[in-house]
Amino acid sequence: MNNSFAVIFDVDGVIVNSPPYNHTSINSLFRPNGFTTADLKDTHNEAHRGQSLRDILKIAKEKYGVDFNLDDFSKQAGEIGFKMMEAEDILKLDAELLKLLNELKASDVLLGIGTSSMRWRIDVILAKLGLSDFFPVIVSAEDVSEHKPNPHIFLEVAGRLMVLPSRCIVIEDAPSGIDAAKRAGMKVIGFTGFLSEPDSLLGADLRIKSFSELSLSKLKQLVGYV
Repeated sequence: MNNSFAVIFDVDGVIVNSPPYNHTSINSLFRPNGFTTADLKDTHNEAHRGQSLRDILKIAKEKYGVDFNLDDFSKQAGEIGFKMMEAEDILKLDAELLKLLNELKASDVLLGIGTSSMRWRIDVILAKLGLSDFFPVIVSAEDVSEHKPNPHIFLEVAGRLMVLPSRCIVIEDAPSGIDAAKRAGMKVIGFTGFLSEPDSLLGADLRIKSFSELSLSKLKQLVGYV
């Protein structure tokens, strides 16, 4: 195992404010079938945020009998979402996030991504933001059998980075992600910068509204790294 520590980022709702556009694009394909994500609440009584598309479509099939093809649906919804985000200039790099990533990379802190999204979407987002080189390990929905709030995604990231879960910090924006990180035995930071209801992340070890609130020293203190 590596003797360093790791910071694992979610993407949607953390690196980019994409959830509202994901929500709208998915519903544009659901509505012709007579339902929306609001009818598919998860265990946190949330519509879509933090859930994988595979799980959302599984619930849709169980509840409404509509059998969508995962890959086709992902591409259709993704293309709709990206067009909306580009039209509203949403795909912009947060200067404070870049500053933090540069500080962590310069100090050889391990960096990874654990996301319930499909890999092709993450590759597009990171490429558009110029962040692809920061994350040597990316674990997406296709890589694990169980999604958040199951800890599988985050444990897989830790395994690939060869670092103990207890030396990992996860940055998340959804209660299901907070649960997954906690169940993985990791510290978790709730990012509320894009949330209208930040109290939904009360289970996090720390909550931040901006990446300017984080630094290498603060992260070391959180994970107990000396």
